[in-house]
Amino acid sequence: MVRTVAFIITQYWMQCLPLPKFVIHNINNVYRSFIWTGGHEVKRKSLVAWSKVCRPISQGGINIPNLEGWSKVAMLKCLWNICNKFDNLWDDTFVPWRYLIRRNRARPKEIITLCLVCHGRIATKDRLMRYGMLQDNICSLCKEHEESIHHLFFKCSETKPIWQAVLNWLEITHVPKGWLEEKPWLLQYTKRKGWKAKMMKIAVPETMHEIWLYINGIIF
Repeated sequence: MVRTVAFIITQYWMQCLPLPKFVIHNINNVYRSFIWTGGHEVKRKSLVAWSKVCRPISQGGINIPNLEGWSKVAMLKCLWNICNKFDNLWDDTFVPWRYLIRRNRARPKEIITLCLVCHGRIATKDRLMRYGMLQDNICSLCKEHEESIHHLFFKCSETKPIWQAVLNWLEITHVPKGWLEEKPWLLQYTKRKGWKAKMMKIAVPETMHEIWLYINGIIF
């Protein structure tokens, strides 16, 4: 269980983020407790030193991955990919909307939703209809217009008031339009200095994600 499930989850995050030592220490505590007691709470000391448990079976261990070593290897792999892959960060083909993603303090899931919207890969009805997965492309919220990225997140009569409320809360004077008009405006506004620009940068993915969850809740 530790090798096949728990480690895979940990490894996923190690591919993206450098895990601090205290996080690795806490994960190791959970691993240890599960192996010796079958639970996640640390109740007693390990019967065998953890360094010995992490050894290969041929050396007397049980082949539990060493998280400290894996973390270093994962970060080295990321650095290697950044420097050597064809589509590395230093490539000249920058996308303008990268500024909405970079240094954004929104939650990770919300950032992913924003990234999908910017790539045009969110599963709106017009996109699903092109793949033959749906028979109609009418917006699930307003029931009036085609459900596209351009319409759904800003222009729809059901979502536009949400953005207007966010803007009013931030004391920003602006009338929301479709995504094609909003994207360049957001890029310009979030480059400004001050708390409003920083909060707006966070509000975009957070609000988009909640709207998307709300739509999926209606459908499913």
